[in-house]
Amino acid sequence: MEQRQSSEVEILHESLSLLQMIPGSIIGSRPITENLQDHARRVCRALRADYCIIRRLVDRRLQLIGAYGVDLNVLDPDLGAPLGIAESIIEAKQTIALRNAHANETAKTYFHRPNALKIVSYAGSPMLVGEEVIGIVGVYTSEDLRDFTDTDLELLAALAGQATVCLRNQELYEELQEINQSLDERVQSRTEELQRANQELEAFTYTVAHDLRAPLRSIIANSQILMQEYGAEIPQKAKVYIERQAVSAKRLATMMDGLLSLARLGRQSVQSTHMNLSRLAEDVSVECVRAHSACPPRINVEPDIFVTADARLMRILLLNLFENAVKFAKDGQRALISVRTDPSNPEVSFVVEDQGIGFEPQYAEKLFLPFERLVRQDEYPGTGIGLASVKRIIDKHGGSISATGEIGVGARFLISL
Repeated sequence: MEQRQSSEVEILHESLSLLQMIPGSIIGSRPITENLQDHARRVCRALRADYCIIRRLVDRRLQLIGAYGVDLNVLDPDLGAPLGIAESIIEAKQTIALRNAHANETAKTYFHRPNALKIVSYAGSPMLVGEEVIGIVGVYTSEDLRDFTDTDLELLAALAGQATVCLRNQELYEELQEINQSLDERVQSRTEELQRANQELEAFTYTVAHDLRAPLRSIIANSQILMQEYGAEIPQKAKVYIERQAVSAKRLATMMDGLLSLARLGRQSVQSTHMNLSRLAEDVSVECVRAHSACPPRINVEPDIFVTADARLMRILLLNLFENAVKFAKDGQRALISVRTDPSNPEVSFVVEDQGIGFEPQYAEKLFLPFERLVRQDEYPGTGIGLASVKRIIDKHGGSISATGEIGVGARFLISL
């Protein structure tokens, strides 16, 4: 008696534990069939049944998705009409129990398939999603007649509900995986298309810029020859037009050179190393001072700034930023440039700032666009390619650059690598 009570208490605890489980808590970690097989085992234990079979209803056919206590080889993986007692469960959308399965005319045909499975008593509960039946959880006894109590049937309905949640979660998970996979493939395909388009654009830009240089040089040379050899015969008004033509051609040639430089940057691969940026900046500053000996800039470099970057590209970047500062120095003053870190922002690798004419903050993003200029050409000659090249170099490193400035105060470039 005590042993029986102990067994019943153990089964009650098993039932409560099973009902407290969170279906789908291990979704995605293993196949759904393994999850449902474990569920079927616990259903057998909780209801003291010999078998538990879980089937999914698809197009009026019952597909085997989980079982316990029976050799799967004797079960039909796909049951079609007539569905017998399963049809009654689907139509009623309620749990049904049979004390003697073979005494029920509706159940006879259903339970005689397969013949190798011995069945005496049966209880089945629909797996419901709203009002839709998506499957059936059935329990069976193979030896003794069994009277399933109302409590048994309520427990079976609850367990069928858990199996439903587990199955739907898995199906939703698989759908989400398919969507993610499709999105990944689309993103990858689109990325490859963009990369090809960028490569084609860079190649086109390089070709156009390269091929245009020769006729531009010819225009400039012919203008010079015309002025030198026939200058005395040319009217003064015509000379003005020829000179304008030569100036425009030279400016266009300078722009072509800038485009070529920008295109070359796009074609270069990045070979990053851990480097001392301060030493490189000091070397570049010497070059810049020599190039502007008439009014040499003053360049202060904070020692031992270390970054991981391509040294060749960093040299180009620093030279462009230094030249930019020299070009936009205040009238009659030497450019004052500093290369330093930013203690207030550890994400910034280094800062290059000057005390030149500065710019209005709302135009900061335009600074890095090719040929975009915030000043008049006759006041500050140039093409606007320098800062575009700086931005291209930073992009190739996967970093970021931002600019802050104020009119009459100067400009500051914050670079993160």
